[in-house]
Amino acid sequence: MPASTMPKPSVNQVVCGQCGKWTDFANDRCPFCGASLFGDEPEYGDEPGNEEDKPHNEEDKSHDTKRSQLVKELRMALFIIGIPFLIYGLIFLIHFIIIH
Repeated sequence: MPASTMPKPSVNQVVCGQCGKWTDFANDRCPFCGASLFGDEPEYGDEPGNEEDKPHNEEDKSHDTKRSQLVKELRMALFIIGIPFLIYGLIFLIHFIIIH
């Protein structure tokens, strides 16, 4: 049907993105094809609850890359600083045991 002859939807109707049919706004799924009308279903293979962890655009991906790089650098710094403190603690413990 040409766009000029398509009937106008009422205020409480929404168009299905998959089949293009108009349906009531109160429905979560299209009664004709069963698709989610509001696109809130996770994609195949997605685990529920992990939506906020996934980057949605290039800016988020670069932010996640920067964040993961920062986490790696912090872990390395803690490792480099932590090993001498552990060695110092062991030496102090051995010294304490020998003296007392």
